[in-house]
Amino acid sequence: MAKEAVNCLFYGETNPEEVMRTLEAIFGRPDALVIAEIEKLRALPKLTDSARDTCVVATNVNNIVATMKALNKENYLNNPAAIRIVLEKLTPSYTRA
Repeated sequence: MAKEAVNCLFYGETNPEEVMRTLEAIFGRPDALVIAEIEKLRALPKLTDSARDTCVVATNVNNIVATMKALNKENYLNNPAAIRIVLEKLTPSYTRA
């Protein structure tokens, strides 16, 4: 439903802030949008050693972070549960120091 609400904005050179303002005006609950983004994070596949898979997951995580920043809900990015979700997606080769 949200995608359909702003789909036409993606045809031009609309900035992300305008998209987020539109979504907030329609749905009026930025926290609900952030929760939906966290659910997207949970739904991401676990990484493999494939460079393509890494790029896909990284792009999705980037988009989720951008959405939270555009909603001025960056505090969710420091949430231990959200951090754990991302860490659980990593393979051992990504977690080595």
